[in-house]
Amino acid sequence: MQKPDDSSLIKFLGIEVGSTIHGLIDSSLDTLPYIGKIHGAYKMARLQKRVNQLETRISTLSITMYENDNKLLNQFIREKAFPIVLDELLSEHEEEKIDLVINGLEYTYKEELTEVSKILVYFDVLRELRVQELEKLITYSDHYKNHWMIPELKVSLPHPEDKEGMKKLNENISYKAYIDNHLSTLGLTFKKETTKWYSTETSGYEVVLTDFGEHFIDFFNLEVMAQIPAE
Repeated sequence: MQKPDDSSLIKFLGIEVGSTIHGLIDSSLDTLPYIGKIHGAYKMARLQKRVNQLETRISTLSITMYENDNKLLNQFIREKAFPIVLDELLSEHEEEKIDLVINGLEYTYKEELTEVSKILVYFDVLRELRVQELEKLITYSDHYKNHWMIPELKVSLPHPEDKEGMKKLNENISYKAYIDNHLSTLGLTFKKETTKWYSTETSGYEVVLTDFGEHFIDFFNLEVMAQIPAE
């Protein structure tokens, strides 16, 4: 089945001429101070670039929506989910996360999610995380451990002897600790006590995903951020 004649990408997704998104730059820039005009124009240009970049994926979803004709779900995607996605595309600073935003939209449609508050929570958490934090989160997934993790060599490197070297080492340790703490604070991971193989005594802990963390990875298909090493 072909896409309907009157379903341009923007119109089919419910963004009519004269709507808030369509007229945002025209209706707002004239009322903003000069610096606000520059900022607003920049963000709208960024949104346009990103929508064009993702046009094929968004268009494919819109055609699927038309062919399946699930009126209630389609209405939810157009009126609730897609505006959330546009807002993320407008405000997101890291280009590497743009595909993840559309992953969330596709997952919402595929799984027929219609709870706005739950969808907003997932996007709120995504906004809180930087790319390196997302890449770290992936390393705690079973799929990563089974397919991508390379066994670490137990090599003890000497600590740097100069003051500047120690400063950089401590900074790096603190940075990694911050990422782990941030993931835990957002409810994505937690520390699980580990037991010595030869006794019932605990020997430390390992960081594992919470149920929310696992579903967060699925929602945005975060596994695409990890590269499978060549065999």
